[in-house]
Amino acid sequence: MMSICRCRAVKCRTSKRNTLFNRSDPEAPLKANEVIGEIQVMDKDQQIAHYPLVALSAVEPAGVITRIADYLKQKF
Repeated sequence: MMSICRCRAVKCRTSKRNTLFNRSDPEAPLKANEVIGEIQVMDKDQQIAHYPLVALSAVEPAGVITRIADYLKQKF
């Protein structure tokens, strides 16, 4: 969850962003323009906006070498 400060004149209130996925864990393959979830902007407990979370480009499943490279990037 990420906090976003929206300032108006002197008063400032804190909003939060929730990301909800249609799948339990979005994994490849993904199609271009596929809706994979929703982003909700919350003010306290009230939802003030929501937007679809869309894959901008197609994502193919990674091979063994790509998975090893990604693992090493995360560790170092």
